[in-house]
Amino acid sequence: MQAAFAAGVLACLQDEHISFDLCYGVSAGAANLVNFLTGDMEASRSFYLDPEARKKVFSFSNFITKGSYVDFDRIYNDSEKLTKALDADSSLTVVATNAFTGDPAYFTKRMLEKHGLEILKASSSLPPACPPHLVGNIPYLDGGIADLVPVKKALEQGADKIVVLSTYPLQEEADLEKFYSAALLFDWKYPGAAKALRENVIRYNEAVALVRQLEAEGKLLSIYADDDHGVQALSRGTAGVQELWDQGYEKGKLVRDFLGADSRHSWWRRLLPFIPPKPPISPIQNDQQS
Repeated sequence: MQAAFAAGVLACLQDEHISFDLCYGVSAGAANLVNFLTGDMEASRSFYLDPEARKKVFSFSNFITKGSYVDFDRIYNDSEKLTKALDADSSLTVVATNAFTGDPAYFTKRMLEKHGLEILKASSSLPPACPPHLVGNIPYLDGGIADLVPVKKALEQGADKIVVLSTYPLQEEADLEKFYSAALLFDWKYPGAAKALRENVIRYNEAVALVRQLEAEGKLLSIYADDDHGVQALSRGTAGVQELWDQGYEKGKLVRDFLGADSRHSWWRRLLPFIPPKPPISPIQNDQQS
């Protein structure tokens, strides 16, 4: 899985004792982030390097038993670890998309304490691989649909030092055609989500333009993989995964240089492993206590 790159970066940050005040988790990034906040990035590494585990998580047979290609119950099943993550000094927010309205939902500690595991599953529910997931009585989809690169949100919360992790370089004029195909699945029942899917590329390109501006101002560091080693978003084998992890670990050393002497910063974590072509994105940080 391509998320192994950003997980490798997080493993480096864990070993470097770099922590953050604010953490925003989207999709697979939420699972990695829970491990990061509990000092257990080895759990992420074990998952990425265990093909048998991933074959059970990603399987067409899950459509029959779960109604989804991804068996989230095998990924998000440790409520005690989530509780520990919520008790960390960092403030965790998980992003999902309201399937009715298409608007982003930012779930903070209060809601995570009540619906934590279901929110984590909802944040990763990206069509067509996964249907909407209920949180309470409201269906939600992957947070990246409504807010693929929430740099603007980080700035609104006082961010002035931002680090973005991505499997690929952020590129303006991204053309995510599969979002349009997925939107057709929701037109009849969730028109808000369908609209958000169709507008996803517009929001993404706007976010990338903002990223470029902040880079020019010296306020943002973008870290991405130079080589994906042939690893696909839903890869079930281990070929290239260790190399991708190791590459992320080495790139993680750039973060301390960017942040300088103050290694405690707020940050946003974003991984969207189910978006195929170019832009599965990752993290963001800032100096402000929130």
